[in-house]
Amino acid sequence: MKDFLAKIKTMNYKQLVLEHGEKIGLGVIGVVALACLGMTNWSSDLSVTPDEMESRAVKVESELKGRNWPDTEKVAFLPLKTAEQETAAAISEINLQKYEWLVEMSPKLYERKRPAGEVEWLPPVELYARYAAIPMGVRSQASASADALADEPAEKTKKTPKKSGKKQGNDADTLLEGAGGAPGMGAGMNAGFGVSGSEKARGVRFNAVVGVVNVLDQQKRLARSMNLDSTLQAAQFLEYLDFKIQRQRAVPGPNPWSGPWKDLSKESSIEVLVNESSDYDLEIVDVKFTDQVFTSPLPRRLDADWWEADLAGHPRIQTLTEEQQEEQDQLNRAANEVVGDEADQKTQRRGFASGQKDAKRMRDAAMGVDGGKAMQDRMRSMGGGAGGRSSSISSKGSGMPGGMPGGMPGGMPGGMPGGMPGGMGSAGTAGLRGTGMGGANAGMGGDASANMLLFRYFDFDVEPGECYRYRVQLEVLNPNFGEAFVDSPSVAEGETRTTPWSAPSTPAAVDRDVSYALARVLTRGSRTDGVDLKVVQFDTNFGTFISDQFKVPYGAYVGAVNRKSLHLDIAAQKFEEEDVTFSSKDVLLDGAGAPNLSNSVMSDLKLSSKQASDLKKAGELDLAVTVDRFGEIMELDASSRQDLEPAIKKVEEERAEYKSIRDADKKLKKEQQKDEDEAKKAGKKKGGRKRKKKDDQNPMRSFGSMGMTQGMPGAGAMPGANSKSSRQPSR
Repeated sequence: MKDFLAKIKTMNYKQLVLEHGEKIGLGVIGVVALACLGMTNWSSDLSVTPDEMESRAVKVESELKGRNWPDTEKVAFLPLKTAEQETAAAISEINLQKYEWLVEMSPKLYERKRPAGEVEWLPPVELYARYAAIPMGVRSQASASADALADEPAEKTKKTPKKSGKKQGNDADTLLEGAGGAPGMGAGMNAGFGVSGSEKARGVRFNAVVGVVNVLDQQKRLARSMNLDSTLQAAQFLEYLDFKIQRQRAVPGPNPWSGPWKDLSKESSIEVLVNESSDYDLEIVDVKFTDQVFTSPLPRRLDADWWEADLAGHPRIQTLTEEQQEEQDQLNRAANEVVGDEADQKTQRRGFASGQKDAKRMRDAAMGVDGGKAMQDRMRSMGGGAGGRSSSISSKGSGMPGGMPGGMPGGMPGGMPGGMPGGMGSAGTAGLRGTGMGGANAGMGGDASANMLLFRYFDFDVEPGECYRYRVQLEVLNPNFGEAFVDSPSVAEGETRTTPWSAPSTPAAVDRDVSYALARVLTRGSRTDGVDLKVVQFDTNFGTFISDQFKVPYGAYVGAVNRKSLHLDIAAQKFEEEDVTFSSKDVLLDGAGAPNLSNSVMSDLKLSSKQASDLKKAGELDLAVTVDRFGEIMELDASSRQDLEPAIKKVEEERAEYKSIRDADKKLKKEQQKDEDEAKKAGKKKGGRKRKKKDDQNPMRSFGSMGMTQGMPGAGAMPGANSKSSRQPSR
């Protein structure tokens, strides 16, 4: 034992580990492994075989497939929105009034009132002026007489049944039916070419002035000055009554805008729109962005659609597609059929209110009839609503699934902010977003309100060659008129208020009445005898371009009377040679033919005798001088032909779609002669086939009426002197 202990004490442990360390490690691992095996439970509670597991899964799957999804549960998930609808909702304008906190943060025990102050009124902003010339559809004498008869009192005229509102006159396949046009031409032509037999064309020049009225900012200033709790309350006090517009003409000199501002007569523009234009074209923006007073209707144009041209819209307001315009028109027609003339009564509104109806108020009135059921029925009968064409309104920016009837709530809410008992709340307007339904005024209900309104004016009294710019002033109803609780007596004085003048618009230059280029100088013997000019002119009689080359004597106006030339008449669908008149106020002063070039000059220019002769025959070396109505001298040479190329290109583009009319002219004449011969044999009156009568007048057009009224069914009381009791002062 002593020896063993002595060996342990004297043992070299390091050497032991080096020599036998791996054995010790393996022994420890073996002991741990044996301990783990001894502690393992080798029994299992799972008694199901894989086949049984598979059969049980098949049984559960069949049970799930056999169960029906209850309709009550579907409501929470359906209808599913498409990616297009989700995108439209994501990029659409946010209505800040939806998120406005209407509860006072710190209510007081005793109510404290503050007197109302003067409101800061805002003029239109971002005014743009743009020039254009179009062929406008005008009423013939017969149709004008019919309209005058329709304007007579009801007791003097027979009551006619209401129209169905279904469009019939714009079918592309019937545009040229019996009108002297080529068969099959309808497919490639604009919808504006669907003119009626009582419609003619007239060329009009105009400047379109557009801007935006920031309604939301105006409502905020109203709420602040009148000590109201929200912009929703302020909305009922905002009503536009009229507007003024002034024009400034550019003058020669270093400062072209030093001339005076002159008032424009609105009646002149209204006269053209109401009494001359054969109809209104469809509105190109959502009606929620328009105002009956200062948003001019669109005159009927025969050459193109307004939405294709950057003229009548504003960059800050989205333009509707052609399909969306038609869907909006269906809603207007349905509302017009429901309320009819009941919504067209007296009002204080002026401006364009005398020539057009208020679509927003008319729709609200229609929705107040039978809880909106009458409106739904009209939409169904017109092909809209469930299963109809207008059901696509939901996918075009409104978010309304299944069309108008499918997206309508079961009943109308009883009260709206601003005193609109027959209006629509947020539940009702959610399905009509993008169609303009649900609020008579901006800010008067749900998603149909707009934060801005479109100002639009057509100045038809423009002179060729002039440059103009414009400014606008709005007239509004004074919400404090006659009020006693104001901070100053002047606040309650005066029934109306006017905004400051807006900033000037962008300049708009009116094209010259005629463009021309020198063709050649005419000579007779040793003296010149006038010049040949290539002329392009806008024909105000038909609204299309005329172009030709003719002789102009010295000292004469640049023009020609009864000149046989190609002439396009869109209204009559004629494109043939006939007598036209070129006229202008430019005078031809002088001209000089090409001189005889000396040998030294020809040598310097490296011209052969033949080349010099060709240049002389082509008029490449001729010169002419004219003077315009402003007294400016214009020099014409061969390069003037290049300056005329853009005008000639316009003529070619305008006539491109009508060339087939000329090509088919002989064939049509034979067909017409055949029809006349058959008519003679049948004992009928002579005459060709007649174009279909246009009976789908724009429902927004109003002949001499003063638009919407304060007492319209379903619209509630309008703000004004009689609505003082609705004001809620802040505490």
